[in-house]
Amino acid sequence: MPASLTYASPRFATYKTKGKTLKEVWDSIVKTGPVDPNDNKHVAFLTTTEVTFDPDRASFTGDGKIKVEKRTGWFEAKCKIKSMNVILMSYVDCPNMSVSGLSKTATKEWRRFYEKARSHEMEHVKKAVAECEKMVKELNAMRGTGLGETETDARNFAIDDLKTKMFEKFGGSAMDDRLNKIHGAFDKSTKHGEKAGAKLNTSIE
Repeated sequence: MPASLTYASPRFATYKTKGKTLKEVWDSIVKTGPVDPNDNKHVAFLTTTEVTFDPDRASFTGDGKIKVEKRTGWFEAKCKIKSMNVILMSYVDCPNMSVSGLSKTATKEWRRFYEKARSHEMEHVKKAVAECEKMVKELNAMRGTGLGETETDARNFAIDDLKTKMFEKFGGSAMDDRLNKIHGAFDKSTKHGEKAGAKLNTSIE
């Protein structure tokens, strides 16, 4: 099979908050919560993603028959990905769910907010998976071409050409940057989930 996406459930990490009221807890989050890379502000919950792939560990196959280039008499080969693993890792930073000292009413509001915010982060993960699937399709559509005095040389040059194209388009931080734009756009459109209820009512005591 060609390139495919591998991903697992997100990894969760928690941090401590301080306060005996929701306002104090929120003030603590604003000071010590994870920093959103898109607006450089502290947030209560944050999903980050990392995508990796290694063309040097991939396998390749020919794309069509090897031809003879009329002008030079050399062999011309094309290739595509035969198999390669693209790996997506997701990480979610969130406050401890348990907050001691809150009133029953405040605790109920905290838990409501927590579940709404967590659901918002899961949407981030879903969007990252969907975008990675698109990138996998783009990788599978790529082709390499090569000319060589022998068929073997032509095949090898075609593979080198495809690897170069893959690195040029998806190497370095290109994949992560693409996902980060997805995360930023989603947060902007939902106000970090507030439109779906992920907003803490700090007036509740």
